[in-house]
Amino acid sequence: MAGTSISIDTRALDGLKTSLRLMATGVRDTRTLMPRLGEYLQRSTQERFRTQTDPDGGAWAALQPRTRERKRHNRDKILTQRGYLRKHIYYQVTAPGRVEVFSDRVYAATHQFGRGNIPARPFLGISRRDTEEIGAIVRDWAAEFGFN
Repeated sequence: MAGTSISIDTRALDGLKTSLRLMATGVRDTRTLMPRLGEYLQRSTQERFRTQTDPDGGAWAALQPRTRERKRHNRDKILTQRGYLRKHIYYQVTAPGRVEVFSDRVYAATHQFGRGNIPARPFLGISRRDTEEIGAIVRDWAAEFGFN
């Protein structure tokens, strides 16, 4: 797949006693959990285009003056000309207990990691707030099975 992605694998989450208890009791079917995590992470990633920040909260590198001059639309917005990159953030449940958040745009990796004279402007990733929200989503999901 062209583009770039991150994935979250619930089996790798540390510190979630609930997840361990669920597995110990045989609750392994995460079909209802993974879309919830994917939807949240998709929204969180898209929000970074509004705040123009990376997952750690750092500001994206400013546009070069010549880039700003060349842009016909959204001259003040980084990584946004017509909004295609933001609109093309998706999630997909790829395996039991695994969800990926990605963009299929061929230029997504260039913006995520940088290339040549284009600085990295990470938009994919999991912030501290995301980690907290993921924990809350898992706890809410676990509560449906009687775990508090």
